[in-house]
Amino acid sequence: MAESMNASYKFPNIPFNSSTSFHSTAEGKVWTRLLIHLCWWLHDMYEIDGADSKFDYIEKKIDGCRTLFPGEFKLMFSDTHVSPAEQHPLLICRQDEQKIIILVFRATISSKSIQDVFTDASIYSNHQVYLGARHAGFAKRAESAPLIAVTNWLRRGWKIIITGHSLGGAVSQLFTAQVISNLVEAGLLPEMVSLRCITFGTPQCADYHFWSSYTDWYGVFDTYIYQYDAIFRLATFGADVTKEVTDSFSRYLQKLGIKAFGKVIGYKNEDLTSIFVKATDQICDFCHDALLPAYSIFGRHHFIRKDEKSELKIDSVGERADEKEQLLKNLAVGRHWYDYLIERKLIPNQFTFVYREFMEHGCYPFAINQLFNREATPRLSTGHSMKQKLLRIEAKNNRGKRSSAADSVSNINAIVNLTDESSLSRIYFQGFLVDFIIAVKLPNQLAESEQSREITPVLSQEKPDVCTVLYRKSDASTKYLRENSSFEVNVRTYFGSFNIKVAVLTNFHPEMPSVYQLDPIATVFRAYGEFVLDASSTEQIDSPLSRCFRSLFAAFDDIGHIGFDAIMARYLVEKQSRNLCSDAIRDLPRQPALNENDTVENYFDTELTMLKQTAENNKDSEQGKHALFLYEALLRELEKTISSPTHTTDEDSTQGPELVPLHLNFIQLHRHLQDLHTDFNVCTVQEKLKAILAPFIFIIIKLERLEFIERWTFGDHVAFVRDVHSRIFRWIDNHWYVRLPTDVFLGFAKPLVYVLCYYPSAVGIGGARYGLLNDYKKTLKSLKHISASLLVSTGEVVHENENEWQILNRVAECDWSRKLTQAKSSQEQHTMWAQTFTSEPLKEIPSEYQCKFISVIQMCCQLSTMREILAGQPPKVVITGQSQTGKSTLFEYLTGRNLKELCDVTNFNTRMSLQCPAFIKLDDEPNDGTLSDGSVLPIHLVDSPGDDDATGQSGTLLDLSLHAANLFILVTALTDVNQKHTIALLNKILKDTRVKILVLINKVDLRLKEEWKKIRKGYSYRRQDSDDEDTDNHELDQVFSLCKTLDEMVKRPREELIDGLEVDRTVVNNRVTFQTVILTGFNEFYKTFDEPGFREKVHKSNVNKWIKQNLINSTD
Repeated sequence: MAESMNASYKFPNIPFNSSTSFHSTAEGKVWTRLLIHLCWWLHDMYEIDGADSKFDYIEKKIDGCRTLFPGEFKLMFSDTHVSPAEQHPLLICRQDEQKIIILVFRATISSKSIQDVFTDASIYSNHQVYLGARHAGFAKRAESAPLIAVTNWLRRGWKIIITGHSLGGAVSQLFTAQVISNLVEAGLLPEMVSLRCITFGTPQCADYHFWSSYTDWYGVFDTYIYQYDAIFRLATFGADVTKEVTDSFSRYLQKLGIKAFGKVIGYKNEDLTSIFVKATDQICDFCHDALLPAYSIFGRHHFIRKDEKSELKIDSVGERADEKEQLLKNLAVGRHWYDYLIERKLIPNQFTFVYREFMEHGCYPFAINQLFNREATPRLSTGHSMKQKLLRIEAKNNRGKRSSAADSVSNINAIVNLTDESSLSRIYFQGFLVDFIIAVKLPNQLAESEQSREITPVLSQEKPDVCTVLYRKSDASTKYLRENSSFEVNVRTYFGSFNIKVAVLTNFHPEMPSVYQLDPIATVFRAYGEFVLDASSTEQIDSPLSRCFRSLFAAFDDIGHIGFDAIMARYLVEKQSRNLCSDAIRDLPRQPALNENDTVENYFDTELTMLKQTAENNKDSEQGKHALFLYEALLRELEKTISSPTHTTDEDSTQGPELVPLHLNFIQLHRHLQDLHTDFNVCTVQEKLKAILAPFIFIIIKLERLEFIERWTFGDHVAFVRDVHSRIFRWIDNHWYVRLPTDVFLGFAKPLVYVLCYYPSAVGIGGARYGLLNDYKKTLKSLKHISASLLVSTGEVVHENENEWQILNRVAECDWSRKLTQAKSSQEQHTMWAQTFTSEPLKEIPSEYQCKFISVIQMCCQLSTMREILAGQPPKVVITGQSQTGKSTLFEYLTGRNLKELCDVTNFNTRMSLQCPAFIKLDDEPNDGTLSDGSVLPIHLVDSPGDDDATGQSGTLLDLSLHAANLFILVTALTDVNQKHTIALLNKILKDTRVKILVLINKVDLRLKEEWKKIRKGYSYRRQDSDDEDTDNHELDQVFSLCKTLDEMVKRPREELIDGLEVDRTVVNNRVTFQTVILTGFNEFYKTFDEPGFREKVHKSNVNKWIKQNLINSTD
């Protein structure tokens, strides 16, 4: 808590606008000043002996420098016992409310660490991985830094500053380059992430060839150099010395070679001399480049200098557009930036050093304070002082009272699913520090032996947010899990070792399809729902499923025709949204098939004719307008895709009606859905939400194609070629326009309800009850048969009792799967195919059709990865209802996050659902200090709109998470319990799911106050005639009982609600819990009405207890 805080204080924004220097604003100066002090404290801390003494020093520093911090931060130092070669020492400074992370890398500790000295001295180049040369010592330290962790933090929407001084600055620059490479691979752009690299006194660390790959991210980097800092210049000095030595050696070789040739063969001319000169120059350039290239620092350079009055000022290079252009041009042609700085007279043109220039390497805190205090201190407001929290991960420092609600960020937490599936034996770890885990020590009951208790976790950039530890699957381990609601494991990390509790999640209702019960196709649909929720997030900029869907959609390119299928998906959505068919998705498999001789163009010709006729016959109606819109939009798309000769438009026309966009990657969908949080116009909401359904229909279309590949595999080659572009078009009904309703309005909710709600449920309990695919079982069988044929063709045996997942996982785990999907050329694929598939039925597949089967291999790999990602996700708890104020209050209580998007009470039904992680403490009471804050139950909390608003969209948004939910919380008020909208919403959840539901009756304090006033008024006349006021108050207290009055108030509306439901009362009793609550103002109310037992009836901590009771395994 802040000890003193100005009420008008505004948190200073970090200048993540990469077009300006970091210190260009007062806010930037606040942060720059903090960064250099953090760098210095981390350095000085390691100069002190003893772990306790180190942390005592830091505690004194942060206590004495509170005014440096713009908010409440948590400081975490890496384990001082870990070797720098294994993990470069670092500090994480974290601000949870603003989602800010400062990552500080330590400078050289020459007096304490000989490894640092060797690192600095390893000036030769490192060409092992990256294009270009890097300082080998700095590069090795950068590669030990937490790459996966930082990449995942950025993808989750954290704002990251990477900083360091001296050695730490070089590591920061090279490590930031690695992070950028990961972001680029994920398809992220500079403007999509909040990343800055701010360094001080940084030695030159990489050559121009290396930095030329990062020019688009130039604005991320800023470096500060004080006066003629010798460390900044040393690497370049060494490079020049090396060049002089190699040049001298080159000249000696030239003379020796020419002289030897002249004597041996008696021949000498100018050509021979020229040849030797060029050869030796090339040899020496190669040696010089391999030993010590001309390194540089990337980004803007800010030189802190003293003017003629000995006052400090900053001369910046590379901030102005012309300077930036010149620097990048020099980079492109290989001209060293150091030469440009000499031309600007910012550094000496002679490589001579004096003692003072080495001492200037330690002047940065003083110089930064002198420069920035005048603007930075007033920006933090008068009297600003913040208490910081130093986190020591060791268990002995975690004592203290714990609340039932967790912090907004958990360091490490873990869950294990109590499942009957014999092949799954994983403990899933999550949390802020999950990527820093070195090893996990399991209980004896889960390990094969005492020696095998310590397990190394599985980390992968291919599966972000998934860190798993395998335990021994046996009868004993299953019994152990069933007998415990949680168990302890010891986790060893780069920040220390500590114990955490692993929550054992219970088996859910047998009719509720968990991830383990979903087949591969249903898994795609469940994953897509999660993908959409991630894309709608205002904080998360990427999804753990992004890579899966990116690869899956890429695989679809060779299954069917990407252009025609994309048009079909977009056309279906547009047709449904404009009510030009009753339900396009359901009609898809039930329509008459095209004749085998019909072409795709003939099909679209028929559609265009229908649309044109409908538009002409209904010119003055909405129906006609929508038909005309579809006609023009479809025509434009066809001309762009297949250039139909029978339909032409004005070549100069560049604008016109367009079909709904098809966003097949996270970035596009994320950008598209963000408007839902700011623009609440009904038409905008409807248009934006159409983009959710288009990719889903596209997936269905592509899955239909699997049947053709199966037919072709088993010999029906002609049928496959003939039908490849026609099978999906069976939904056509030649008389669809006759059945149009008279009153056409833009309804969109219905199809998505069927798709994302009913379908996963149906397939989870054994069949496609709603028939979204032409024949669900046939499509699933096709996928299984094709996958099995891949295995059989390699000589492997497939048993009849193997299910779809067993076969798909076998394909995904084969080494040839990885090689075929990652082949860089068609020729490489053909060669590998011939070496892999040596048996029928795929031995003789023509080369032009092999790509279709390779796409199926890619599908198998991505489906397996999707399942692992979904299985590792925490349980999902959905908050819904009409009380937006109550929902947002509960959301903040459970997550620790006050999301501004939840505060708009009037527009909550026209915005997107929001998902956020939450952490429920496993121990409500204070413990003995043996556990870290990892003893929590992680959940995904979804705030979803209700089910009735003017746009008709809220039901659609609810259905995004309906069948992925493990629990529902319906927030209402006492006056709304028996209202129609509450009954309708509860009916929907009860019918469409099998999960437990908590009906949270909020604001009971308001009604209790009213009842108190009525009773008090009735007794007021007694006080007028009585002198004994204490007796009257005692009698009044006897008459008015909070608990009894509350029960009586709730009883009638609760019974009316149950009577209005369309399900049996037994179902309600088994699945629905009614809980009264005071979400806001409880403490104030309790001061007036302090009755024993009342707190237990209405406190919001009951929500935590209910969640734990219904998610964690019961040992009763």
